[in-house]
Amino acid sequence: MKTFKNDNPELPTICKNLKNLRRQKGISLLELSLWTDVSVYALRNLEKGIITPRFSLEELFRLCDYYQIPFDKIFQPL
Repeated sequence: MKTFKNDNPELPTICKNLKNLRRQKGISLLELSLWTDVSVYALRNLEKGIITPRFSLEELFRLCDYYQIPFDKIFQPL
């Protein structure tokens, strides 16, 4: 599967937020994957700023739901 770096200026903020939120909860990528049904592979890459073509907005919504943050807040530094 191809992966690509996205040049979207908001992507680094999203990725940093998601990584920080996971660390604050003290959970592993595997635990987060089990709770959100987002693959460990996708989560690991997302935290590195790499988006796979199969990653969807639905998955990002599930992550926001898990962290109990409004979807629009993930685009701003937390």
